[in-house]
Amino acid sequence: GMLKRLLFTLCFVLASWSLALAQQGRLKGVIKDKDTGEPIPFANVVLENGGTQVGGASSDFDGNYDINPIPPGTYDLRATCVGYNTYITKGVVIPGNKITFVDIPMGMQSEVLDAVEIVDYKVPMISKDQTSAGATITAEEIAKMPNRSADAVAATVGGVFSQDGEVGNI
Repeated sequence: GMLKRLLFTLCFVLASWSLALAQQGRLKGVIKDKDTGEPIPFANVVLENGGTQVGGASSDFDGNYDINPIPPGTYDLRATCVGYNTYITKGVVIPGNKITFVDIPMGMQSEVLDAVEIVDYKVPMISKDQTSAGATITAEEIAKMPNRSADAVAATVGGVFSQDGEVGNI
């Protein structure tokens, strides 16, 4: 009857909601003083996409932060803390269905200059969260290759066919 239909609808809504959540990404890491290696508690971390804040967190007593859930995409990560220079990592790639780890080294502020440290995100060669399929290739393997172009690297990873040195399908 009516109740059964209502429960069915509720289950359906919950199922599609959890499915949407499953596609989300997650970002974790540790915020440390880059000189001493000590964790920095209570630092603020925000993820921005074109200047719009998408998510944020504060680091805990051990410097750990966790932003979750995050719609998959590319973001700028901004960390701020009193007494430290603002630290920005540009172009952090957050894939769905996995945890991305980004540690943040922050430098103490000197009285003289109020600096902002900006670094470009590099996709890690080896992902800590090995849940998705796909080949991983290390920097050492790339270094050993006679032809170190991006095409050659892509061609060795597999799932890529190469014709006349052109990469056809990545």
